[in-house]
Amino acid sequence: MLLRARKSEDRPSFSWQGYLPIAVMDWEPAPAHVAIEEGLQNVASGQSEADINTAAGTSCYFRLKAGERYVIITQGPSYSVAACSTSFQLRGKEHILQAMRDQIKGGPPRLLGTVVKSTGAYSHAGGIEGVSVTAEAEGVRHQTATDGFGRYEIPLLTPGRYKIEISKTGYSPDSTYNQRWSGRMVLNPATNTIEPDKADPGLVVVSANSCTIWDLAMWPAGRITGTVRDSNRKPLTGVIVQGFAFDNKNNRESSPLRTGTTASDGTFTLEPLPPGNYAVGVNANLYKDEDAYPPTLYLDGRGAYLAESAALNGIDIVLPPARVATKLRTTVLGPDGRPYSGATIRLDNLAGIQRWFSRNKSDENGEITPRFMWASAMLFEPSITLPLESSKGWLSLRSLTKAHRLLSCFTARNAANDETATARAI
Repeated sequence: MLLRARKSEDRPSFSWQGYLPIAVMDWEPAPAHVAIEEGLQNVASGQSEADINTAAGTSCYFRLKAGERYVIITQGPSYSVAACSTSFQLRGKEHILQAMRDQIKGGPPRLLGTVVKSTGAYSHAGGIEGVSVTAEAEGVRHQTATDGFGRYEIPLLTPGRYKIEISKTGYSPDSTYNQRWSGRMVLNPATNTIEPDKADPGLVVVSANSCTIWDLAMWPAGRITGTVRDSNRKPLTGVIVQGFAFDNKNNRESSPLRTGTTASDGTFTLEPLPPGNYAVGVNANLYKDEDAYPPTLYLDGRGAYLAESAALNGIDIVLPPARVATKLRTTVLGPDGRPYSGATIRLDNLAGIQRWFSRNKSDENGEITPRFMWASAMLFEPSITLPLESSKGWLSLRSLTKAHRLLSCFTARNAANDETATARAI
């Protein structure tokens, strides 16, 4: 099909509500100029082009790529889509478009979507074939299975709230993704306001004369097992073990993808996990150190490979002696010797990496007493809130300059023997 883009000064304004699949002619930051290929609902006859605000330049940007086809779900008179929009790229989801066409013609309610593979906390890969999908409401069950592209469809439903369950050998449901908020808004009769419908997480609302699209996700059932012992080879119980994935630059992620707690015999299991390299350790978050045991990584964090839906066993970790909780009584003073209020405390290790920060701020006397786990030497760095006068009033800025750093080798061994330090803003 030959498509033509209008010049910007020739673009007319249109009004519509509802659904329309489009073929994108050209992309510009704001708005996107598109050609309407097929109007599904509430689109006036003869409309063939439109401008759509894609929230370009913001974190809600919904990118429309030139030459691709999309189903755009929007409302008039302002035509816009954003990151949380239910609009979607048509490629690979033609079955959804066909279901929408059938629904508009008066078909009964239906539920459809795709079961995808979870690859990270916020990432997914292609569809999974052969997943059993069950929808149940008021004791009536409907069951189907995904096709070769992970797609499913359950037609001929009665309106109601449906509990959706999925299963397949070698996979585990991603409950966090599957029980996400649906985006549905409801009237709160008590306040007479429209609010998000967050009742019964995990239930999908199928309305009368609707085509409900609900994608689902599953984790590959990979797992990592091992044992945690102390320096005397005695099993440790109740220790939190972390599994860290690596990014596309082979850098360890700052927070763990999965955690587990050791049993009475010191054993742990991290599951479910997608394939890839993993660093396994204890108290190994990059920017936080609040556990009794010092940061420890198996094989010094080099990582071990886990295959698809496989088991990686024998990850044995030996921990050094536990540390004790201690307090650092700190007074933050300005250049004139007067106390600063509103300061926060950050502790770096000698490599300059943040290991701890205070959640409270210094009081009117400039005093703050953070608690942390003792380490032999730390770089103590106050982050001080400084008021700056401007034509618009007073601003608060945090200063993290080297001039505020104070090196202290602490000798405290328990909370009773507190260490005292003074940080002076220069």
